[in-house]
Amino acid sequence: MPEQRRKRPHAPAATPGKQPCVLLTGFEPFGGEAVNPSWQAVHALDGRRIAGHHVVAVCLPTAFGAARKALKAAVAAHAP
Repeated sequence: MPEQRRKRPHAPAATPGKQPCVLLTGFEPFGGEAVNPSWQAVHALDGRRIAGHHVVAVCLPTAFGAARKALKAAVAAHAP
């Protein structure tokens, strides 16, 4: 998985009185490519606040079955 996946720790899940979270996902590179545009697009928004929402970007693996597990973990961690 790319080193750029998470350059900051995961933000805490939304709690009362805090801004709601929007979870954006992209995918790691595959097929010999150095980058995946889906990840580049969402990574650019990671950590921003848009319309009162905290944006969290997560890079998902492209290995069969691994993306679903990573997505479930991200949803559990961030409560989007």
